[in-house]
Amino acid sequence: MSKILLIEDDETMRDGMSRVLKRAGHQVADVSSGKAGVELCRREKFDLVITDYKMEEMNGMEVLEKVKSIDEDTDVIMITAYGTIDMAVEAMKKGAADYVNKPFSSSEFSIRVEKVLKLREERQAAKRLGEENRYLREEIDIQYNFGEIV
Repeated sequence: MSKILLIEDDETMRDGMSRVLKRAGHQVADVSSGKAGVELCRREKFDLVITDYKMEEMNGMEVLEKVKSIDEDTDVIMITAYGTIDMAVEAMKKGAADYVNKPFSSSEFSIRVEKVLKLREERQAAKRLGEENRYLREEIDIQYNFGEIV
């Protein structure tokens, strides 16, 4: 189960996406503005933030930048009805894990979310293995460091 923050100003869209995520077994918090979402990210850790691009006060690109500055390990999916290729490229350069154009089906949404979460899990496993490898190498160096034996 992953902890997901959903930021969407359209209540109907937000409710629908939230239901899909909860049905998949995720813990979901949802808010209607980028500003509220960023504030929630400052107080809680999320595995994934899904944010709409076009919102009042703070757009999705600003949300992406702020979320990544709070916790660079949080994955972000950008969704929009006003997408362009340039906007998608910019979002990916700034660290978005995926970019989804509206309208989308619930099955497409589920697949995209699960793909990002699976990649996150693989990244974390690789990071743990790297840390374990580093630790074991240090232990070997400590245990078998005999200095200069003549």
